[in-house]
Amino acid sequence: MDRPGRHDHGGPQQLAPTTSAEHASGARHERRAPARPASVSRLSAGHSRDYGSNPYAGYDRVDSNPFLLDDWTLIDGRLNPKVRIVGVVIGEEEVAYPLPDLAEAGVVNDTVGGEPIVVLWVAGTVSGLAAPTVAGGDEVGTAVVFSRRGPDGMVLDFETSGSADLLDTTIGSTWTLNGVAIDGPMAGERLEPIPNDQPFWFAWAIFRPDTTIWQP
Repeated sequence: MDRPGRHDHGGPQQLAPTTSAEHASGARHERRAPARPASVSRLSAGHSRDYGSNPYAGYDRVDSNPFLLDDWTLIDGRLNPKVRIVGVVIGEEEVAYPLPDLAEAGVVNDTVGGEPIVVLWVAGTVSGLAAPTVAGGDEVGTAVVFSRRGPDGMVLDFETSGSADLLDTTIGSTWTLNGVAIDGPMAGERLEPIPNDQPFWFAWAIFRPDTTIWQP
């Protein structure tokens, strides 16, 4: 089977992570650019706004309606419209992992489109829409998704390690949130990342109504 990096995942895609070399190249470009004094535009927009606050406070409340969505026949009632999900598309299969359920499970070993994957919930991300300021937002968490195929093609099973890392129960290596093994027989190896999106359920389901919803 092809490695996941060569699959046609289709659908919305994550931005590819940049490498250290690309960061270094950007830094060199910045050093070559002539320095210019910073300025702040003071053009009037015709109305006043406090740009230090969030104009959409409370938007992600599960009991609130999606903003500017007029056609409610588009709403997929299998989940609350404002539930955040991790959406994965591999081949012809689409799966949504609700973040609240993922937070309880911690880690999910699954297979999508014939590809074994692991989905790990990660604490620490707050909503930018819940409160008047981002700092005051509620924690919603996020997730990372990797192929469960090791470098030799062996399919690994994962569990949480008691910290933010992953522990594979097949070989016994510990893997970071970047998919890098830091100890055990596979130390130094890297898991293949799987593209995913993490929108509200209604925004995903409108475009992908055939999505399967993962359940604990």
